[in-house]
Amino acid sequence: HALMIISLDIILIMSIMSCANNKESREDGYSDFPIHLSLDGKAIEFPDSEQYLVGSVEIAGDGYLFYTYQTDHYLLMTDSTFSNLKPLAYKGGGPDEFAGVTGIFGQTIDSEGSLSVYDPKKICLYSFNPNNDYKFKEEMSFDKNFTQYAPLSVIRNTDGKYVAVRGDYQYGLISYDPKIKKIEEWPLGYDFKDTRNPASEVISFRSMAYCEENGICGEIYGCFPTVILHGKDGEIKGSYTYTGYGKPNKKNGGTKECFLDVDLTPNYIWLLYGDPDIDEKSHVFVLDYAGNSIADLEIEPAMRIAIDSKRHLIIGVTPRPDETDAMLYRIPDIFGAL
Repeated sequence: HALMIISLDIILIMSIMSCANNKESREDGYSDFPIHLSLDGKAIEFPDSEQYLVGSVEIAGDGYLFYTYQTDHYLLMTDSTFSNLKPLAYKGGGPDEFAGVTGIFGQTIDSEGSLSVYDPKKICLYSFNPNNDYKFKEEMSFDKNFTQYAPLSVIRNTDGKYVAVRGDYQYGLISYDPKIKKIEEWPLGYDFKDTRNPASEVISFRSMAYCEENGICGEIYGCFPTVILHGKDGEIKGSYTYTGYGKPNKKNGGTKECFLDVDLTPNYIWLLYGDPDIDEKSHVFVLDYAGNSIADLEIEPAMRIAIDSKRHLIIGVTPRPDETDAMLYRIPDIFGAL
């Protein structure tokens, strides 16, 4: 049983990829992909799987961190074989308990291998170290100038600044420099016409990714087909729109989802496209940092993905009781270094 069905000859694919990567003119809009691959996934079931409903996943050190529903803890850490389960971030109001966990978690934030967890209700960033009994410690408790933005997701960049997705029903990202206690609202990267009253279908769903190797933040919104890239100081590095999205309505009257997740590796942008409620398949769109469309990878319906560039894997999850805990897809070798 093959791990994938390749729809083009490999030699032709590699030639197309080379041409795309060497294209001089940057296109801000794209709809066609030179490569279409259907990936065959492997179902992952955790031990005692029936107690877990998995909502999202992040690469965390040498293993993975999963957000779980319907448990007494928010996170579940596994090794690379999806065994040796470790429940983390227990729910509650105590000093070692969490009122919530959102956004990016599992970011490596020091040389000791400590991993981040953000509590949006306490508006505090914590860390834990798998090599030190998984003990949590407070990394950053933000001041009121930061908390007024109700940040949904927080990462720390290589300059020691914190970058956050705004949760105050406004477009954009903010950064916070703890050394001088300065907050900056980053450029939006798109000419939103309704900045005073943002569209709820766009602003209600947000996601962000960070690539430490090249210092790039990528952000997406809900029913909105554009990924916006920022440099380390917020400057716009790219704004790329999928022109094939036509905002069709769902059967229940809502608007069809566009990008559900974004991930960044040093050479590629990965966008999860499709609405699992109505689409038979999801798609992982792969772009380069110049905005060139590289590949359309078809997978089983998913709500979240994580790209494991070390092992060349895509991990997909869908929080439904009748679904497997996760799906695992091998990224074809034709992509080279991710």
